[in-house]
Amino acid sequence: MSASAVLRRAREAGASLWLDGDQLGVSGPVPTVREILAASANCEPEIAAALWLANQAFSEDLVPPSGIAIAWETERQLRAELAALMAEVATRLGDNLQAALLDRAIREPYHTLAASLAFFHEVALSLRTSQASREFVANLLPSRPGE
Repeated sequence: MSASAVLRRAREAGASLWLDGDQLGVSGPVPTVREILAASANCEPEIAAALWLANQAFSEDLVPPSGIAIAWETERQLRAELAALMAEVATRLGDNLQAALLDRAIREPYHTLAASLAFFHEVALSLRTSQASREFVANLLPSRPGE
């Protein structure tokens, strides 16, 4: 499961993720916590980076006021999920855009978060599918002598 998928699953299940120093903390219903801990094992650094970025955005007042009544924790989780998706897309594209994209994740107006999450989710899914297709086709082709 990708970092953004773990963050989304936690948010949808009512679990909360946070950083305690360099450790990832999770609270919520016991079955959900177990699921999140197991799923986060392979992407904990990415989750931690996204949570750290979202925390920094709020601590430095970089988040634009939304004028919408929403719990701080919910908005922080949405921004962390967006940051994780943007980082994955930048990494998969091999572009040096990660800093600019992550800056956008923390400065994104609240009213555009849902659209940005949907867009970057679709882009990440397309890139994952494309990579999996290339790997599948490569495994079908016979290896050439000397390779």
